[in-house]
Amino acid sequence: MAEDDTAMAVLQPYLDQISAYGTGAEVGAVVVVTFASLLILRFVFKPIVRAIVIRTEAQWDQLLLDPIFVRTYIFIVVFGANLGWVWIDRPSLEPVQNHFLMVFVIVMTSILTVTIKHLFPRVMARFSSEKGVVIGGQYVLPTILLRFGVWMLSLNFALGLIGVEMVGFFASLAVFSLVVAVAAQQTLGNILNSSMLALDQPFEVGDRIEVDGVTGTVVSFGTLSTKILTLTEHLVIIPNNTLVSSTIVNHARGGGDGIARRLSLHIDYSVDYNEKNAHVKDVITRTARKCPYVAGDPEPRTLMRHLNEYSKDFRLYAWIDDYNDEFLATDWLLREVDEAFEREGISIPYPIAVELEHKPEPFEGEQHRDRRMKKKKARQHLADMRQKEDELKFQEERDNAREEIEFLENLLETGAAKASEREEIQNDIDALKAILARFTE
Repeated sequence: MAEDDTAMAVLQPYLDQISAYGTGAEVGAVVVVTFASLLILRFVFKPIVRAIVIRTEAQWDQLLLDPIFVRTYIFIVVFGANLGWVWIDRPSLEPVQNHFLMVFVIVMTSILTVTIKHLFPRVMARFSSEKGVVIGGQYVLPTILLRFGVWMLSLNFALGLIGVEMVGFFASLAVFSLVVAVAAQQTLGNILNSSMLALDQPFEVGDRIEVDGVTGTVVSFGTLSTKILTLTEHLVIIPNNTLVSSTIVNHARGGGDGIARRLSLHIDYSVDYNEKNAHVKDVITRTARKCPYVAGDPEPRTLMRHLNEYSKDFRLYAWIDDYNDEFLATDWLLREVDEAFEREGISIPYPIAVELEHKPEPFEGEQHRDRRMKKKKARQHLADMRQKEDELKFQEERDNAREEIEFLENLLETGAAKASEREEIQNDIDALKAILARFTE
């Protein structure tokens, strides 16, 4: 209080001198001081704060900078106007003071709610389990509800300062909300179920999931629906109501031993009854161990599954580290096992409806058979060379993409990237993952 009295004692002569020139001089002084305060805040304090904010790794403070300063400008203008009314000190203007208080409450509420908008989702993410699946936009609805509640309480208090009762408004709002809820039952159900999915966290963007027979990669998760890009590159839009009431198979989160993307691969092979079981199992297992996509731990295994009418059925159990390699691994194992069977003389049976003395030749005519068979072998050899060349090129592209993804993710994890570059780096990672998924699928 002593400091305030001292400051007023210093300023009082100047204030009295300005007041001597009349109300116009007082108003002009208030305008000049207010304008000067705005200039100092804009060109002095804001650059200092911006320089500090840019140095931080967080992004929420950068998003808050401009909105808070805009509202601070409004606060200074209203505060200057309020000081002007107090300085003029007219009895007829006394009721206006409550209106100024109402504006102060509204401005402060605006600052609070915009802070909640950017800060609340990040605070909630801090309390989420690091091992949990984070779904983009999962805190949108809670944030909206929290901001709405803050606004309602603040408006009730602010309008109460000028004698406006909000009881009737809240009653009308409740009836209106009930009518809207009945009319938009499906839409509101989707919005509420998006929050349930966010809390349960069954998948995240980029996971391959299966819902009601539809298998694909999650490309976006919204408040109304979830979009899935199928293996045939069809975009399927599934309402969140359907997701909540359906069984979801998440291929990206079902791996054993804590390996999320690992996949168990099962391939069936049928052989003739004349073949030895141990021979067949040994050939299949040894071939699977050579597959570049099959994991070494656990090792692949081959077990007999059925004794059918025409064949003995064996199943290969193999594990791959990345479910995106499922189709490539299946193709490799089918081709290589088929060639291994041919080298080992293992016969693949098929039912015979008509008894034949010998196997039909692919080419008819004795004089042209040898020449055509040589051409066929030459074409087969050329096809093998092309296939191997394509596989090497394809594998090189995949390896380069994975190395680039690993490098960029390391930049984000170690904090080596600047805050302004993190979003661009994340976009590059998403683009590389999309390319990798297209290659593998």
